[in-house]
Amino acid sequence: MAETSGATITSASTKQTDGTPQPTTNPNKNNNSTPPTPGVAKAGTLVSSEVASLWSTYMNDSMSLCLMAHFAASSLPQDFQPILQKAQNFANRHLEWIRQSFQNTDYPIPIGFPVSDINRLAQPVFLHPFPAYYLYSMARIGLVSYAGSLSSSYTQEVRDFFSICLQESSELTNQLCNYLDQLGLLERAPYSQSSNHVYHVNDRTFLGSPFHRTRPLTVLEITHLHMNLVRSAFTKALLLGFAQTANDPAVQKILTDGVHLFQKHFDTLHHKLSEDFLPSPGLLDDYVSPSDTFTFALPLILFHTSELLAGAIGNYGLALGASPRQDIAVMYGKLMISMGKYAKHCMKFVIDRGWMEEPPMVPKRLQ
Repeated sequence: MAETSGATITSASTKQTDGTPQPTTNPNKNNNSTPPTPGVAKAGTLVSSEVASLWSTYMNDSMSLCLMAHFAASSLPQDFQPILQKAQNFANRHLEWIRQSFQNTDYPIPIGFPVSDINRLAQPVFLHPFPAYYLYSMARIGLVSYAGSLSSSYTQEVRDFFSICLQESSELTNQLCNYLDQLGLLERAPYSQSSNHVYHVNDRTFLGSPFHRTRPLTVLEITHLHMNLVRSAFTKALLLGFAQTANDPAVQKILTDGVHLFQKHFDTLHHKLSEDFLPSPGLLDDYVSPSDTFTFALPLILFHTSELLAGAIGNYGLALGASPRQDIAVMYGKLMISMGKYAKHCMKFVIDRGWMEEPPMVPKRLQ
């Protein structure tokens, strides 16, 4: 059981996100680009899809700022600090823009997660370069989510906002990819030898059997296996750090179950690559420190867990659609079912504890 430190952690359900750290000037000019700030949304202009995207962005950015504040409190390499500061500045600007837009359009500002949801006196839970892996993972998630938000937005100001968010995520993704590559820690997808010919599929055996391997993997199938392996390794390490620092046995049990689940999924995905003698990315467990001091507020931990679970289920769905080999499609179906059961269990627990912030809803018109 984790020990509780003397520092107070305020529940996310009781405090506004006004306590987020203010952006600071980056001494490295090349690593501190400042995109133009779009005009805020005007009264009566937001549609439901825009409110959904802005609300989700607010919740996720306030969540990530808590983790980034924890990283910033530890000793980090000098060449990484400007990247972390840039990510913090981007997230803070997002929160401020959304706050102003919701005020203008008479929508309530989400509570989110203030930085007081972390114990600043706690020892580092995650060792470098895990903070770089964290930012890289969040930036790549941002590329997908912001593109979806942009495509479902109609108001000019909101489209401008998500266009800038997408640009920022692209900038961070490229910078962190280069950073990890320079450290020799970038988990690349397996190399594929090129063929000298182009063929058409003329045999249904290409689809294979739902029970066993019948042909080598396509590069599309390899891509999704690799990406889901990287995501599983990252999520497992994050949940491991959360589990050993949680001061509630019930929360520890849920997180420990998640650690075992993602290890099982990692092994399943790894097996599919190994059948074709392809390498898999490594686990990140070594970058979790032995600290068991209470560090993160429990609502923050479980919200972060739920968001990663939702992303994993979505990734499995995309992978299933891109994998014509039947045994791989069946595998993804089983992984989605087990992940969905775990996600539902987490959701019920959070609701029972009163830790779930309700998303905006339409008025109830009929009983």
